[in-house]
Amino acid sequence: MAAPTTEPRHVLHVFATFVPAGPQTRTAGVLAALGTSWRHTIVAMDNRTTASEILADELDVTIRDCPPKAGLFTTLRALRGMIEELQPDLVCTYNWGSIETVMAVRSLTGVPLIHHEEGFGPEEASSFFKRRIWMRRFLLKRVPAVVVPSHNLGAIAKQLWKVPTRQLHIIANGVDLGRFDPKGGDLRNELGIPETAVVVGSVGHLRPEKNYARLLAAFAEAKQTCAEDLHLVLVGDGVCEEELKQLGHDLGISEVLHFAGFREDTADSYRTFDVFCLSSDTEQMPISLVEAMATGVAPVGTDVGDIKIMVPDQSAEDIVALAECPGALAGRIAALASDPEARRRKGGAAQKKATLEYSFESMLEVYKSLYEGLIF
Repeated sequence: MAAPTTEPRHVLHVFATFVPAGPQTRTAGVLAALGTSWRHTIVAMDNRTTASEILADELDVTIRDCPPKAGLFTTLRALRGMIEELQPDLVCTYNWGSIETVMAVRSLTGVPLIHHEEGFGPEEASSFFKRRIWMRRFLLKRVPAVVVPSHNLGAIAKQLWKVPTRQLHIIANGVDLGRFDPKGGDLRNELGIPETAVVVGSVGHLRPEKNYARLLAAFAEAKQTCAEDLHLVLVGDGVCEEELKQLGHDLGISEVLHFAGFREDTADSYRTFDVFCLSSDTEQMPISLVEAMATGVAPVGTDVGDIKIMVPDQSAEDIVALAECPGALAGRIAALASDPEARRRKGGAAQKKATLEYSFESMLEVYKSLYEGLIF
């Protein structure tokens, strides 16, 4: 099914959902950097494709509806028919929600496949479904390349899903470091936050697995023990927004709790923060943390996924166990809010580590090499 080399190489990307989140944002950046020598078709298994708004205008990208879901075998036949019609040079699938496409591709001959696993939803935050384990064991060992963003997920892929080492690729998320320069505008005036306030912030979808309720509880506790004028900013939208607003009212922090909504460009958001906080139940290698580090913001978070090894050694004490939250999270927020020198030192170390280890260019070279290695 390989296209002539004089024609743009065609990649079919099948996502569980194509909404603006970490994997979708990273993919949009990779597609833009690959340029016009590639063309792409994007399918969302749930037909949610709002992340198409962040795709570069000059790209040759087609958004295609997913075949209607029916019984397993009917769905597989429909997916197989779509792949045969499109004749892609490469298929990229993303997360468990695209596993039926993995099955469809594996039933064809000569179609290169890369399967990406990014992490887990709230239903698997603390334990894994046995059916999904067995399905991944059966399917992924037959996939030419399985990509994960974190060492934690790499260990799960090898030990639990039995992915052969030669097929497993751990590719750290990278960001455009130039976009996240600490210099530039912020959102304080827009949100009505005093210049003298200490701002704790987070960027991400307001979804259950992000557990922003834990962050609100920790922030409220920190505010009681900290003499500083503390404000909390949440950048993003999602299904939990209304309940978080109600929780903010119940905790008595509504006046200093700011919902900034979805932002296509989040650079100004990070420049607003003095402390960046992740309160998730489950993560692997969150892009928002890399972006905050690149901006020079001191990080605080829960010890999930690769977060503790992502941050510099100076910030290891600020990554706390889930079982000790929200108290431990509140303690680290209060400690940093009260110590501007510690924020400066830890933010500087975070920026240095992001610059050395998490550049977009380094990540792109690995992806490009992987794509080309499977096509040619």
